[in-house]
Amino acid sequence: MGNEEVTDLVVSEIEKFELTVQTLEGMKEEYMPLAVKGIEDVAGYKKVKECRILVKSTRVKVEKIGAELRRNKRKEIEDYIDKVFETEKFILGYLNPIEKHLSSQQKAVDDEKARIKKEAEDREAARIEARFSLLRELGAKFDEVKYSVGDDLFMFAIDVRACSDERFNDFLERIKEKNAELKRIEDARLKQIAEEAAAKEKARMEEEARIADENRKLIIKQKIMALREINVGFSSSAAEIESYIKKYETTLVENVFDEFISEARAATNETVAKLYDLLAVAIAREEIEAEKVKMESEKQARQEEKDREEAEKKRKQEIEETKKRAAEQARINAEAEIKRQAEERERLEQEAKDRAAREEELRPDREKLLIFASAIEMLPAPEIKSDAARQILNKTEIDLAAAVRRLRKNVKEFLESES
Repeated sequence: MGNEEVTDLVVSEIEKFELTVQTLEGMKEEYMPLAVKGIEDVAGYKKVKECRILVKSTRVKVEKIGAELRRNKRKEIEDYIDKVFETEKFILGYLNPIEKHLSSQQKAVDDEKARIKKEAEDREAARIEARFSLLRELGAKFDEVKYSVGDDLFMFAIDVRACSDERFNDFLERIKEKNAELKRIEDARLKQIAEEAAAKEKARMEEEARIADENRKLIIKQKIMALREINVGFSSSAAEIESYIKKYETTLVENVFDEFISEARAATNETVAKLYDLLAVAIAREEIEAEKVKMESEKQARQEEKDREEAEKKRKQEIEETKKRAAEQARINAEAEIKRQAEERERLEQEAKDRAAREEELRPDREKLLIFASAIEMLPAPEIKSDAARQILNKTEIDLAAAVRRLRKNVKEFLESES
C-alpha cells in the first residue's frame, strides 16, 4: 500500500480478493527489484517473465473477483430496495386505511368548519351589501373610495364595511337630516323660481292689460270728444246723458259708440230711454268681455302653473329613476363581485385539494425514485491503480453524481407539473 494507511476496513476488503496485505507487500518487495541486465541476461529475462505472468494472473483474478463482488453488491442493493418496497407496501397496507379513516374524520370537521366559515362570509357579505343598498336608497354617491351626501358628509367604504351598527345607524340619521336640509334648500329654490316666474308672468299680463286699457280708454275718449261735438239738443236729458257718458266712459266699446252716435244724430226726447238701454247693453257686454278675458287669463295662468308642476314632477321622477338605475347597477356589480370572489375562493380551495391529493398519489413513486438516487450514491467505487482507469472512474463518478442531481431535479419538476 506504499505510504497509505492500512485500516481494518481495507484489510477485510482485501481478504475478499483472496489476498492479504502481507502477500501484496511481499510481491512488491520480491518483484520490484527485478531487472534484466541486457539481451544476454537470459536468466534475468526468464525470471521477469515468470513473475509478470504471475502478477498478471493475480490481477485478472482480482478483476474477476471485483466484478463478481460488484455484481453481488448491486444485487444485494436491488434486493434491499425490493425488500424496502415490500416492507413499505406492507406497512402502508396498515397505515393507508388508518390515515384514510382519520382523514375522513378530519375532513368532516374541516368541511363543517369551511361551511360555517362560508356562511359567516356570506352573512357578512349580505350585511355589507345591505349597508351599501341603504346608502344608495338614501341617495349617497359612491366614487370608488367613499359614500357621500353633499360636500361635507361622507364615510369611506372601508369604514362602511367595518364600523359598528351604532356608528353606521348614526351616519344614516345624519344622511336623512342632510337630505331633509338639501330638500328644504331645493324646495325653497324651486319655490323662488316659481314665484319669480309667476311674478314675471303677472307683471307681463298686468302690463299688457294696462297697455290695452290705455289704448281702449284713448279710443273711448276720442269717441266721447266726437260725441260732445254733436249738437244733440236733449234739454235736461242731455245733461243726464253726459253724466252717464262720464260714468261709463272707460267701459264703452267702439261698436256701441257707433250705434250711440248714430242714434244721437237724430235724437229726440223720446229716444233717451233707448239710449239708456244702449248704454246698459254696452256696459253688460263690456263686463262680459272683461270677465271672459279675466277667465281666459286665469285659465292660462292655471295651465302654465300646471305645466310647470308637471315639468318639475317629471324632472324629479327622472332624477329618481336615474338614482334607482344607478343603485340597481351598483347592486348588480356588488353581487357580481361577491359571486366572483366566492367562486375564486372555491376554485383555489379545490385546486389546493386536488394538488394535495395528486401529491399523495405520487408520493410512493417519488420516494422510490429518491431511494434509487440514494442507491446510486451508495455504490462502492473500486480500487484503481492506473491513472487511465482512475480518470475513467473519476469521470464516471462525476457523471453518476450529475445523473443523481438530474434525477432528483426531474422528480421535483415532475411532481410540480403533475400537481
